[in-house]
This record gives sequence, C-alpha cells and structure tokens, in this order.
Amino acid sequence: MSEERLNKLEGYMEQLIRMVADNNKIVSGLQQEMKEERKLNQQRYDEFREEKHLNQQRYEVNEQRYEEFKEERQLNQERHEVLLTELRKQNVDTEYLRNQVSKHDLEIHRIQMMK
Repeated sequence: MSEERLNKLEGYMEQLIRMVADNNKIVSGLQQEMKEERKLNQQRYDEFREEKHLNQQRYEVNEQRYEEFKEERQLNQERHEVLLTELRKQNVDTEYLRNQVSKHDLEIHRIQMMK
C-alpha cells in the first residue's frame, strides 16, 4: 500500500477511535441516567407501596368505624322507638288526667249549682 493510503487509513482509524470513545462516553452517561432512573423508580415504588399500606390501614379503620356507627345507629333507633313509646304513654296519661280534671270540674260545678 502506498504511504498516502496508509496515512488516510491511519486518519480514519484515529477518527473511528474518537467516535468509539465518544460513543462509549454517551453509553456510559446513558447507563448512569438509567441507573438514576431505576433508583428514582424504586423510591417511587417504595413510596407507593407505603402509601398503599397506609391507605389499607385507613380503609380498615374506616370499615371498623362504619360498623361501630351501624351498631350505634341501631341502638339510637331502638332508643328512639322506646322514647316514642314513652311519649305516647305520657300523652295518653296526660289526656286521661285532663279528662278526669274536666269531670271533677263538672262535678264541682254541679255541686256548686245545687247549693
């Protein structure tokens, strides 16, 4: 081969070596970025799992509260029924007493009229 061709090939080889070096830098940078991305994704995933766990705990607490509220509602409903029954009895008793008072007033009025 001629000297000129060898120099040209040598130039191409140097250029190729620089291109490979540049490519290696880019690949290394991309690998580092991917590593950082994986790390961030793992952190996000861990945070997500923790949040999911907390949400599950909140859900269980809310379910328990709901059951307690259902029981309390049932008790309140029963108390309400008892109070309504008592109120009705009181109203009946009051009405009876009013009638008795009216009867006695009439009796008193009759007795006074007879005198």
